[in-house]
Amino acid sequence: MSDPRDDDDAAAEPGPVAASDADVEPDATASSEPPPKLPEREPDAPDSGSFEEETQPIEAPPIEASELLQLRTIASTRAAALGTADEETLELPGGEPIEALPRGTTIASFVVIAHIGEDALGPIYSAFDVVANRKVALRLLPVPTDDPESAQRQLAVVDIMAAVARLSHPCILAVYDVGTWQGGVYVAMESFDGIELAKWMEARDEPFPWRAVIGNARDVGRALAAAHAQGVFHRDFTPDKVLLGPPGSLRVADFSLAPAVIDAPDAPTEDVARLRKRLGLDGAVPPLMIGTVEYAAPEVLAGAEADARSDQFSFCVALYEALYGERPWPADTRSALAGEMADGPPRTAPDDSRVPVWLRDALLRGLQIAPEDRWPSMERLIRELDRDPAASRRRWQRGLAAITVVGTLAGAGAWWVDRTEQRCAEAGSELEGVWDARRRAELSRVFEGDGAAYAVDNARAVGDAIDAWAGVWSHLQVEACEVTRVRGEASEELYTERRACMAVRLDELRALLSMLESIDAEGHERALAAAESLTSTRVCTRPSGLLELAVGPDVDPARVDDLRLRIARATTLLQLGRARAVEASLPELERDADGLAQAGVQVQLAQLRGATARALGRDDAAIDAFHDAAIRASQNELDQALALAWLELAATFADGKQLDEATRALDHARSLVERTPYDEVRWRVAATAGQISARAGRDADALARYHEALAQLERRRASTTAHYDLLLQLGELTAARGDVPAATGYFTRALELVRDRLGPQHPTLATPLLRLGELQLPREGTAAARATWERALVIVAEAHRSDANAVVEMLLRMATALREHGDADGALEYDGRALAAIESTHGDDDARATVWLDEGRSLLALGRVAQARVPLERSLAHRESVLASLGPASATTSGNAGHRSAAAQMVLDAGAELVRALAAQDPASDAATQLARRLRVVAAQHRLTVPSWLVGVTDTAASGAPP
Repeated sequence: MSDPRDDDDAAAEPGPVAASDADVEPDATASSEPPPKLPEREPDAPDSGSFEEETQPIEAPPIEASELLQLRTIASTRAAALGTADEETLELPGGEPIEALPRGTTIASFVVIAHIGEDALGPIYSAFDVVANRKVALRLLPVPTDDPESAQRQLAVVDIMAAVARLSHPCILAVYDVGTWQGGVYVAMESFDGIELAKWMEARDEPFPWRAVIGNARDVGRALAAAHAQGVFHRDFTPDKVLLGPPGSLRVADFSLAPAVIDAPDAPTEDVARLRKRLGLDGAVPPLMIGTVEYAAPEVLAGAEADARSDQFSFCVALYEALYGERPWPADTRSALAGEMADGPPRTAPDDSRVPVWLRDALLRGLQIAPEDRWPSMERLIRELDRDPAASRRRWQRGLAAITVVGTLAGAGAWWVDRTEQRCAEAGSELEGVWDARRRAELSRVFEGDGAAYAVDNARAVGDAIDAWAGVWSHLQVEACEVTRVRGEASEELYTERRACMAVRLDELRALLSMLESIDAEGHERALAAAESLTSTRVCTRPSGLLELAVGPDVDPARVDDLRLRIARATTLLQLGRARAVEASLPELERDADGLAQAGVQVQLAQLRGATARALGRDDAAIDAFHDAAIRASQNELDQALALAWLELAATFADGKQLDEATRALDHARSLVERTPYDEVRWRVAATAGQISARAGRDADALARYHEALAQLERRRASTTAHYDLLLQLGELTAARGDVPAATGYFTRALELVRDRLGPQHPTLATPLLRLGELQLPREGTAAARATWERALVIVAEAHRSDANAVVEMLLRMATALREHGDADGALEYDGRALAAIESTHGDDDARATVWLDEGRSLLALGRVAQARVPLERSLAHRESVLASLGPASATTSGNAGHRSAAAQMVLDAGAELVRALAAQDPASDAATQLARRLRVVAAQHRLTVPSWLVGVTDTAASGAPP
């Protein structure tokens, strides 16, 4: 994905696609008079390679450490507010909500083009500098306006960023201007088209070739050294802060901008205390640290201030991860990582590592626990990385012989390498026409044509997700070419297979886009989930991923390609909520695939069949299909497909509370994932383990597993949809345990996650709002709960103007909650609103029957038994007619068993309430007894559980005793 600091309208060059506002240049007349500019970067600044080891840094303007700490805490802590979020408002961390800046807003000499991102520090906009005539990325850093020292704090932030703006190095993201605006600070930065190094690292299964890693590492290290020489420290160096652009270009971003990590009140401190003792630090463990835990130096974990030596340590952690595919200490929480550092050295190198000893030694010195034991400076470390003894020997040995031929071959060799690298750089341009600025703009118009209030935000989020996928696809295309034709590390045969794999992945994107351009409102709601479900292009770097696509000599490749594309379309349709349509298409797909000797297609089809059955609630059919997928994948050594099949089996077994089978399936999946590089599904292993533990009543273990899955997702910055679902599961689990504050926190985080990504009007917000209202009800009263619910109803009603089902479902949930709280009058009011919603949209009798049943329950709760009989009898009559229309129980087939069982359960539910009403009206009623007997027959025919009290009604009648 292009970084939020990217140029959002540069589409001329190959690479990650940017936003489509591109060609519109803001009118310079809209600008107010700009303030004086910061000094321009010096074009002839000396290269950092000229610095000597003993160079003393020039001190930046003095800022108190405590003041800097407080500033960063303010800038990185987001309030968990439940107040109404206006559509045109951004709630900035620590400050007052400010209106989202519309296109054309002027800040100093910068005219806002679009809101392109937001992180823990604040929002980022694409803007145009009308004075310098260039695009910039404009970051806003809020400072609380209710703070009596807010003016001084603004100036302190300006001083910090002004020091960063004085940095001049080709690998440092330039800061052009900084100033105050509306109580906060704006920072105008270079607009750079690139992908985060962290994302690029995730796109590889195996560690990078170490020489390729060192090339980029030297550039990054020299950028840090140049900053240190000017008295500026990064303070939060991670792979996320390095942007890789076109071949040969990179930038290090966000100097001196670090998030604060605040420990929970009950967080363990023993390990951090041990680390402080080892470092010779006195005093209690501070509850706050600055920076990203996984890459933090020991002294920073222990609560001390960051400096050049801690930057060096973070740099070495990131370099270690790039070289070995793992961090030197695996823990990812402050306490656990501090304990590992206090107890011992970094983990040993993997057995198959090709990293030379001299390079590992250099890294280990930079990873020393005591800062004084590390390299004396970043520049000294970089000189060590330049050393490469083997390369020096080879150069000396070849030097004399090379003299005689260099004049003849140098020109030709350079020409060949330049032309090959150019062709490789162009390999990523195959996205043009499939996904580029024009296609993104077209997709936005389709979404906005739906007229939904959330359409603009939804289109932006979906476009960003596809941008992220396309950026990795493009980089992998270039990498596959370079590793073969520039560096000579792979064969042409392997390159051909990888290109074929990338072409299949591109076809999946085409299928997604074709579906997104012709979907209904429900599809628009689910569009982000579908975009985030695109198959990771990382599979094209794995032998198993390539083997899945292998086509034998007797197989028609065109037939295989056609089936793959149709399966991809059906899979997208399923993700968009059209399970019935996919079910209807399966017989034709299976007929066309019959007899095809291509394992990958057969496994995909079985997975699609299972996922469709599971979406329709047919767990037995889903289990059969996933089992078929697992057998086919195992027979053909398709390890990744096998892991996914076992995961689906585990989750489906858990849904049906077949916990022993679920555990065995998960064990199979875990064993595959742990010995293979399938990082993108590791979180699913933890999440499924949590699901099994929750079903088994092992709440503490479920919480631990869900948190493990959540940490993996957050670390990878993966799928908003998966993140949201996990937060809801955590909320439900803690609510069931009676831990209302924790549940409220999880539902609030889910609410904020969706609001930040999809805007304040997306219908997905309704679920956490509904649950928050239910939690408020017993603690804060009916008025508070109903106020929260009304927010949800407004959102859902606006999103589903022609379909009342979603509104009705929410109203009935609210009615149930009020009835259980003792407010049957309020429940009856919501029942009435549900019926009115159905009538206003000409809804069907199925929906009416559901509301009639709930209305009868509310009337029974109010003691109005005679009135309750009317809606209950209507509901039962309709549901019995539906069951009868499905044929006699003896005619049940595998195709309609699920429908009949669901219809029979509805008859049982409505009939049981009517029995209550009849018995309440006349305890000796024969009608109640006869109806109870009918219901027991229906339950027996469909293997349903009859409530014990209903059994008691018929048994009492049989004995002659009064019911």
